Formats: sequence, C-alpha cells, structure tokens
Amino acid sequence: MATIRKRTWVNTEGEQKSAFLVDYLAREADGSRRRRTKQFEFRRDAEAFRIRVDSDLQVGKVVPSRKQTVDDTVGNWIKGREAAKRERSTIDQYNQHRKHIRAVIGHVKLIDLTAQHVEKLRDDLLQDASPAMARKVLVSLRSAIRSARLGHNVAADVKVETDKRGRKKLKAGVDFPTTAEVAAIIGATSGKSRALLMVAAFAGLRASEIRGLRWRDIDLKNDTITVEQRADRYAAIGNPKSKDSHRTVPVGPRVVAALREWKVECPKNSGDLAFPTSEGNVDHHKNVTAYILHPSEIRARVAVQIGRDSEGRPIFAPKYTGLHMLRHFYASWCLARPPAGIGLTLKETSERLGHASIVLTADTYGHLLPDANDAKALADAETRILG
Repeated sequence: MATIRKRTWVNTEGEQKSAFLVDYLAREADGSRRRRTKQFEFRRDAEAFRIRVDSDLQVGKVVPSRKQTVDDTVGNWIKGREAAKRERSTIDQYNQHRKHIRAVIGHVKLIDLTAQHVEKLRDDLLQDASPAMARKVLVSLRSAIRSARLGHNVAADVKVETDKRGRKKLKAGVDFPTTAEVAAIIGATSGKSRALLMVAAFAGLRASEIRGLRWRDIDLKNDTITVEQRADRYAAIGNPKSKDSHRTVPVGPRVVAALREWKVECPKNSGDLAFPTSEGNVDHHKNVTAYILHPSEIRARVAVQIGRDSEGRPIFAPKYTGLHMLRHFYASWCLARPPAGIGLTLKETSERLGHASIVLTADTYGHLLPDANDAKALADAETRILG
C-alpha cells in the first residue's frame, strides 16, 4: 500500500519549505518491485495519486522505469507490432509517427508524461501536418502507452477536433469522374486494362484489393467478387485492410464479360492472380496508375492541357491522378437513383465498399444521396399512385 508523509526543509535562501511524499512499491515491467517516491506540493494531489497507485497495483498495472522515455515506449510498441507480423507498409507508417512524436515529446520520461505534453504534440502537428495525420499519430501514441500497461493513459482524452463544416465535399467531374467520363475511359481500353478499370468502377474495390485479387475469388457463374486478400505498397500479399473489408460484391454482366475475355489472356501465375504483371508477379500500384489508368484517360480525352511541346503541339495530363477516384465514382453510382445509379442505402453502400463504419460512408458520401424533397421525384411518385 502507498503511504503519504510530509517533508520539510530549509532552502539555500533560509526559507522553510514543505511537500508531501507518496511512498509506494512499484511493479516494474519485468515483474520486479522497486520502492518509489513522488513529491507533491499539496496533500490533496498526493492523496489522489496514492489512491490511483493502490488501485493500479491491485489490478496488475506497472510503473515504468524512471529512465524509460516516450520514445522508448513507442519503439517497444513498434517492435511488438513487428513481432505480430504487421505489414511492412504499416510498420513504415508507425515509424513515421514515431519521428513526429520523438521531435516533440520523445525525450519526456514516461512516468512524467502529462496530458499537457500530448496536447503540445497535437498542436505542433496541426501546424505542419494535416488533421488526419495528427489523428493517426495520436492513435499510435495512445496504443504505445496502453501497451506499457500503465494505470492511466494520459493521451486517451486528447483528440483532434474535426470541423465537418469546413470539410471539402467530393464533387463529380472534379474529384471523381462523371458517368460520361467513366464510359469514355473504359471505352478507350481493352484486355487487362478494361477488366481492371471495370472492377474498380463497378465493384468499388481498392487498388490494393484489385492487385491482390485471385481468379478463385471471382465467381463468373454467380457474378460476384469476394475480397479475401490485398497487396501492399511493396507488392506483398496480406489480409484485407480490416475485418469489414472481407466482403462479397455483386457485379453486372458487362464486368463479368470483360473478366471472361481477360482470363483467356491472363498470364499463368502461382498466386492465381487476376491482374499480375506479364511475368506473373504482383503488380505495383505505380505501374497500374502509370501504365493503365493514365494512358486510358489520355486516349479518352479525359485530360487537361498542361502546356505545349517545342513544336507547339499541346501536352496533356490525365484529369484524375489516382485509381481511388473510381472507388468514389462507384459510391456515387451505388447511391444514385435508377436509371443513373442503383439506388442503394448508405448501409448497403458501406458494406459493398468494405468500410469499417457507416459513419465513414456517411461523412464521405452522404451529400451524394438523392434529395428526398426532389419535386420531380415526388410528382412522379404521386402520378404512379393516383394516376
């Protein structure tokens, strides 16, 4: 049990000082016990700490070494993630987060870490990084502290506030292609390019899921695609992004026809990959973008002029830079009413996209839902009922 005692002394200027010390037997991370002391100016703070220490010791929480810094803690946590066989790209992200943490509070002893330290980290991050990056760094810090089995996680309540009013809304023709543009892009392709882009646009798979897609996961008889694995940025095969990313998506006859045609030409490969390189290996994301998506946009004239060459001829660049824009198109197509789309609910769309939460789907695509107060739709509905 922790105890409190009062300490008095005279400083170098001859003034009498006093403080309250909490003595306790700490349980170290290695299982050993060591006598510790923590000093407080006021008895009420010492009493609050004593109660917390007694509670932590009863449930098996540990007290970090006085030498253990925040950077040490994050490093140990990352080693644990590596031992758990997390994907290489994920470990790279954690190491990037560690650099941000180290620059601001890495030197702070874990035992001395306060919510104010974490708030400073957050505020410094928001000066130079996006709110999304700041949020990810804080999530990693919270996880690292939690792994140290402390009684209280001082980072738990430090959040990055999201101002949804200022969030840019995705817009067709700007952030993702219109229906006419998708038709033009796909119309300018054949073989692997056509099949791959149709899967992206009309099944909504992520680029990593398409690159890891196997023929055994494509049911050409029942017109479905099942996501069972993905390829990371290093072309290593692993599990999908989350448990909700495991899903089966229905596809239409045009997608099935394109896949049937491509399957005849597809290079044989040991991984049964549907979209491998010509050598039968996992394709890289940059290759898919540079050699499939961008040339298809240029051929379809879904492009912007960026200058002229030495002979005065116009130079064009693709209008949309990433394959993810076709996933945005798919979401808008799912939500749009027939005949422009298939009229799914937000929940159904979220499930097909493999989102971990319907909240994410609503935040990203909710504004694309048809207006329930649309006058023409109401008039048509009345006519169908009343004649």
